[in-house]
Amino acid sequence: MQVPRTSDQTRWIDCDRPGEVASREPFRSGREVHVWVATVHSLLPSTLDLSYEENRKAMSFVSPRDQHRYRFSHVLLRFLLSAYAQCDPAAVLLGKNNFGKPFLILADSGRAIRFNLSHSRDAVCYVLASDQEVGIDIEYVDSAFDWQSVSNAYFTDRERHQLEKMQEEERVTTFFTMWTRKEARLKAVGTGLGGLDEKGGWKNSSAFENLLVHDFRYRNQYVGTVSLDSTLPAIRFFRYANV
Repeated sequence: MQVPRTSDQTRWIDCDRPGEVASREPFRSGREVHVWVATVHSLLPSTLDLSYEENRKAMSFVSPRDQHRYRFSHVLLRFLLSAYAQCDPAAVLLGKNNFGKPFLILADSGRAIRFNLSHSRDAVCYVLASDQEVGIDIEYVDSAFDWQSVSNAYFTDRERHQLEKMQEEERVTTFFTMWTRKEARLKAVGTGLGGLDEKGGWKNSSAFENLLVHDFRYRNQYVGTVSLDSTLPAIRFFRYANV
């Protein structure tokens, strides 16, 4: 591990050995949640590979850039999960719930490692927790993005009104921050956008009322949010630094 560094008010710790932090007692006891970020240009362990289904999914993307990002994000996911589950990467088995949210299948049912991943442009991020559901979303703040159409489709009247009151130069960043908060909550519950009603609110409000969110920044161009379903533990931010 290297010296901690601060970037955009989020303290990222450079690390290329996930096993060193995965074994921390605060994480195992549920008092820490870990967020990892990497760029798709980072180097990955050459011995790791994807499953047949993951390789088929990667090949379904038309763009070579999208194929690479999918492969990179899922190889690194296996690397991280193997460190946290203390198993061989080849032994990592993933399942999906009815809405498509992946989860880790472990022979040792006493160790519940929960995770979620998100990517945008060349950044990939993950959140890992012990015995609690989590969600994460990261977005590149793109001033050319048609955020009005998305807010009209998925935001409540109150959320849209909040955006309209912002200064014009603040609206884009505010939109992406609001969007990551909404996405992270939906991913923590495991429903995705199917958890929204036709007015942009929660279909099952009781499932969301206890969720907590924590915003973070990566570089100058990305905003993100972590969502947790319990009392807020310490959140540690790590940057996979094998570049």
